[in-house]
Amino acid sequence: MITELISVGTEILLGNIVNTNSAYLSEKCALLGLSVYYQDVVGDNEGRMRDVIRTALDRSDVVILTGGLGPTEDDITKEVTADLMGMSLKEDSHSRKLIDKYLKEYEKNNPQRRITKNNYKQAMVPEGAIVLDNHNGTAPGLILEEKKDKETNYELCDEEHCDCNHSILLSAIKHTLHITLFIFIITLIINTIFTLLGDNYLSKILLNNSILSPFITSLIGLIPNCAASVILTELYLNSTISLGALIGGLLTSSGSSLLVLIKNNKNQKENLSIILLLYALGVLSGIIIELISLIK
Repeated sequence: MITELISVGTEILLGNIVNTNSAYLSEKCALLGLSVYYQDVVGDNEGRMRDVIRTALDRSDVVILTGGLGPTEDDITKEVTADLMGMSLKEDSHSRKLIDKYLKEYEKNNPQRRITKNNYKQAMVPEGAIVLDNHNGTAPGLILEEKKDKETNYELCDEEHCDCNHSILLSAIKHTLHITLFIFIITLIINTIFTLLGDNYLSKILLNNSILSPFITSLIGLIPNCAASVILTELYLNSTISLGALIGGLLTSSGSSLLVLIKNNKNQKENLSIILLLYALGVLSGIIIELISLIK
């Protein structure tokens, strides 16, 4: 099995201490039949530590970390590793008792020293980890297993319509048919409404070339149907609406793409933000063109 050793500690990088841990662990790994391919040293920096651990998890079967398990703020090996592996921390009562026992004995033998509460940070362990008792200090050892049995294609299989486990092609066909049917029904309804209203009624709604027309044409442009842009263009050619009103409506006209967005994006707040931004750009552009034409 490919094995990687990671020693954590800025003091190692600065040369303040010799990294004897790696030599000891390499020797023990060889005796166990583990092939040590890589040895790394990283300082007490969350970003760099995260990168080193992530790389090790990707290329090695066994990753052994040493250092950074103590009670101080810069001892973050456990926290970073647990976060990378999607595990939350919880207090292990057994480890807490062992730490408490060790600290009381230490305080008894060193009456001039006082134990601070931050030492109990070492009793926090990742959920699901195997905890190894430490009979020579306070920080327990930990064995964490990376879950690699859930290799799901999240980009395809997290949708309700998806049937990727059986056939990606079948899933794609089903998805396309659903979208097509949805667009067809909405288009049929919108076309019927436009036909019933007629150009004369739309002309009255559009305020007869008022500077406020872009507010209404931009709203019509948002209707998820190409018929909206066709009608706006015809109204402009018939001199029912001005150039600014036309531009405002065409800028917000995105055809059926809004239907696809609303149907597939579950974040409705984000959908609303996109629509409002699109509408605001259309209105603003239309009004600017209207004002320029008035100046001329």
